[in-house]
Order: sequence, then structure tokens, then C-alpha cells
Amino acid sequence: MRLSLSLLAAFFCFALFPACSLSGEDEPIALTAWSVSENVGISGVSRQGRGNLDAARFYAFRESGVRAYNRADGTQAWAARSQRGVCLFPPVANGRVFCPAYNLHAYDAETGRALWTFPSDSSLSFTVGTADDRRAFASNRTSVIAVDAASGELDWRRGLSGEGWVGMWIRSLTLDGGDLLVAVEANYTRSGTRSSSAVVALDPATGEERWRFEDGGPTTNKSIGSLTIWGGLVLFSDVSNEVVAFDRQTREVVWRYQTEPGFLGSFRPPEVADGVAYWATGDNHVYAADARTGAPVWDVEPEFGSYVNHAVCGPLVLANNSALTIVRRSNGEVLDIRFEDETVGQIAVADG
Repeated sequence: MRLSLSLLAAFFCFALFPACSLSGEDEPIALTAWSVSENVGISGVSRQGRGNLDAARFYAFRESGVRAYNRADGTQAWAARSQRGVCLFPPVANGRVFCPAYNLHAYDAETGRALWTFPSDSSLSFTVGTADDRRAFASNRTSVIAVDAASGELDWRRGLSGEGWVGMWIRSLTLDGGDLLVAVEANYTRSGTRSSSAVVALDPATGEERWRFEDGGPTTNKSIGSLTIWGGLVLFSDVSNEVVAFDRQTREVVWRYQTEPGFLGSFRPPEVADGVAYWATGDNHVYAADARTGAPVWDVEPEFGSYVNHAVCGPLVLANNSALTIVRRSNGEVLDIRFEDETVGQIAVADG
């Protein structure tokens, strides 16, 4: 079933202050910069996916490919079809948009012209991929592939395994500091009822393993999504009702933040701004914690909850599912801001 929604760009305006900024007790008013009503995404999975941005365009996944919208006015720049599978997380790099659907597709970011398709023997849809000027990185549940960004030729393929693992789900790929960080849910039973969260660092050029971190084991039930790297720490959200931060050099857990029961986990990790980590969860809360220590700063429970996406925009935290909640970073105050349209799932922030 398709999910009809509006792609919406908004300015938070008051007096002459710029977008996504607050001053004193001024309350922002949400003015729609542009809105395009489209059938985008798919019910159920669309809420976990997210769009991507470059300087000129916003890229949203669609049922069978990618649509590009001009950031200036919301006009559709182009639409491309992947024919098979869903492109939930389209990476953008060096003038190319990559669509990890069943196969891996590459498009020209300006025109949408198909550049190449790398054939896969299993779906690449449900891992958050990444790319740089040299390579695009994607994954099925058990193996990572690196594909030459210009030609679409395979550079390398790396299967992952661990002691006692009987299955796994590679959740995300993140390029940072010369490493390709692979976030893995490692399963110890066929049903996945016993699992751990793992991060494996690979050499982006060769796929050679450099180090790994594992949290949990055969008696736990854990998961992992995307990663945030900040100040030597790696942060992620765990389905076992907590956020975890570990030291990238020592691979020791630095802090854990236990949330209320009902946390659903998220592909989107905490976002850090000015030394504070912010995240929204499926337990209807938005949280703030000291990014270095995990000490609580505030948590709030707005009217609209069960969040699946969040972003930091200036002094604001944005959290959304079927509606957008806007919270002050400074004190957790929920702002009463109404839009002409509702927004779902594919939240992305740039330039206010």
C-alpha cells in the first residue's frame, strides 16, 4: 500500500531572524516555503527511510527508485526507477546519487540520467549505505560491497562473521576518519531472539578488517542502526531500551542511557550539537543527554509520539512520525507550531 504524503520545506520565521533560530522568548511561526503532494514511500517501511540532500536538491525514495526536488522551489528535477526493490537510503556524493534497492544503481545528480547498475544476488534495500568520490558502499544482510563510483565495477566484497553468530543483519555503513564502520546486529539463534550489537571497522580501499566492537552476547537481545561519531566516541540507539556510546580507540563502553520501556530502536542515531546528544524514540519521548558522559539533560513526552526520525536544526530538535514535533534544545520546551501540511518520515535539514 502506498503512503500519500506531502514533501514540505518550512522556514521558522519571526521578526527578521534567520530560519531555524530563536531569540529570547520569541516563538517561531512555520511558513511553508514549498510543498509538493506526491505518492512517495511505502506504508510501514517508509517511516524508517530518509531522504538526502546536496547543495541543489532533496532526494526522496519512492516505491521503485528516487525522486529529486529542487531545494529552491520544490519543483521536481527528475525521477528515476530502480525496477526492483526499495531505495530507502539514497547516498549522494560527487555529483552522483546511489540507489541501493535490490541492485545498486547510480544516477547523475543533476539530470537523473542512469549511469550504471551493479547486479546483486540479494536485496541491498535495508542497509543504510554510503559513498565518497571513489566508491559506493552497500550491503545485503551478511556482506559488504564496494563498487567503483565512476564505472560501477566491483572493487571488493567482504562477508562478515563472528564467534557464535548463526546469522546477522548489517544495518548501516558509515565512512569516517579513514574507516568504513559497519554496524551489525549479530544473532545467536535462528529466530534472532538472542543477539548483540557490533561495529566492524574495514579499510574502505580493500575491505580488510581493522577492529571490531561487540556489545552483548548469546544471552542478550540487542540491535543497532546508524552511527554518530563525535569526539572519539561512537553513539548508537539499541532496541533494548538504551543509547550506547563507546570509545573508538579502546572499544570500551563509556556510557549507557536507559530509556523508558517501549523504545522501538531507530536507524537514526543520536545527533550531537554543542556537546549534547539528542534523540527521539518510539516511547513517545525526546531526550537530551551530555554526549561525553551520558548524564541526562532533559526528556519530554510531547503529544505526538512513537517517533522514527529526528534532526537538530539550530536551537531546535525536530522529531517526526506522522506529525512533526519541534522542541527547544535549551530546555526541552515543546513548541506549538502548526503547518499547513503534515510531514512523514523523510526528514532532512540543511541551511536552516
